[in-house]
Amino acid sequence: MTYWAVLTYLYLSTLLKNKLFSAISLLVLFLMAAFIAPDVSHDFQNYYNGYYLSNAEYFPEPISRIIFNGANRSGMSISVSFVIFAFLSIIIKFKAIKKLALPVGLFLIIYFGKLFLLLDLTQVRAAVAISLCLLAFEAYIHEKKITTFMYIMLAFLFHLSSIMFMVIYFVNNRKPNVLFWFMALLIGLALSFIDIKGYLFTLMALLHAPANYLTYVNGTSDLVVNPFNTLACINVIIFLIFCYLRSVFIDAKMNVAFKLYGISIVSFYMFIDFPVLSFRISEFFLVYQVVLLSNLIGFITERQRWIYITLMFLFSCVQLYITYNNAGIIESYSMSIA
Repeated sequence: MTYWAVLTYLYLSTLLKNKLFSAISLLVLFLMAAFIAPDVSHDFQNYYNGYYLSNAEYFPEPISRIIFNGANRSGMSISVSFVIFAFLSIIIKFKAIKKLALPVGLFLIIYFGKLFLLLDLTQVRAAVAISLCLLAFEAYIHEKKITTFMYIMLAFLFHLSSIMFMVIYFVNNRKPNVLFWFMALLIGLALSFIDIKGYLFTLMALLHAPANYLTYVNGTSDLVVNPFNTLACINVIIFLIFCYLRSVFIDAKMNVAFKLYGISIVSFYMFIDFPVLSFRISEFFLVYQVVLLSNLIGFITERQRWIYITLMFLFSCVQLYITYNNAGIIESYSMSIA
């Protein structure tokens, strides 16, 4: 019930437009991520054995390894590491939201339903990295190419996947060609019906991909992804809605965010035979769906905004139900201060 209670609070505090309530929202999210109990996240043992107890091999992802292993070498609990990651994720994310002039409350409502559970409560390294890439996104749309690169490199020190964000340099600020992205979606869907595991395995081997990536394409994994699962279909529908609402592409923020969201959608289907890569890319860029949806409120009249906020709350409820109650990607929440 904790997740549902927090989501409801985020919704009510956004409707009330109270700065104190918004501050409490950020504090609640920080406390949840900082003091999460070990049995809540399925990734806890990976962090404990692979980072906290590691033999100080600080490359790659040196900052993440220092935060985990440093706590161990200082005689502190792994909980200290999660406090640090939670603080960095929330603070950096808040800074990015403000710099992007997005409504904080609405952003948190949409973000909480899925991404908060997947990132801040589970993939804590990625949570910080994606927050830094949001700052890189903000710098890029303001033509600050060097600053963009610096944020990406900093994110890379937390999580290897951040290097994917270099793709932003191939995305211009101009209004998107909706037909191109619609065709890209169709091609991605078509590729999802073709078994390209062999080709991907060869490519990953040539690129010296991490061993855990290769296990998903070498024929030993029985993991199968349904291309028409509910969340995937919802994401496609939202993508198509933005293809139709071409009038909202009035600035670099909306233009680039749509293209990055397109990468999330297309990559999910294009690499569906390589689940790790498919989910990693699609989830990494899925935050730009949140950017698009939260920024869309600026096109709605003041008197009707409560309706839109309610719709986004219901959308987040659907995501939360599928992610937590149905798929069970995370256990019931509980706190630990040990």
